Amino acid sequence: ATCLAFALRGPQRALEAAMRFASRLKSIPSSGIRAVTVRAQELRAAGRDVIDWHVGRPDFDTPRHIKAAAAAALEAGHVHYGPVAGIPALREALAARSSFEWGPAAGTVSPERVVVCNGGMEA
Repeated sequence: ATCLAFALRGPQRALEAAMRFASRLKSIPSSGIRAVTVRAQELRAAGRDVIDWHVGRPDFDTPRHIKAAAAAALEAGHVHYGPVAGIPALREALAARSSFEWGPAAGTVSPERVVVCNGGMEA
């Protein structure tokens, strides 16, 4: 349908036809992370030293040893999506670390209770 609209009415009309959204979408608030972005920009403009972690990408380069490990993993063939809950060895390591850090108050954290994702919004 979009291709037909493009052919009949031109690219702008086709884009408009493809981009129609339900009016109820306007009632959904924007992501809070966008407010963090704006605040970081304000602080930086005011001369404050701000490290950007809020959008998943810091404003400094990745350390060499992490780049090397990533390159080695790619060369070893680790090029596909991982398990949805995270790589089992990483989940086990995080569970052990959490159990150590939180101690008896939290009890033992099992790897089955650990989920690794690429950001807080995915959690």
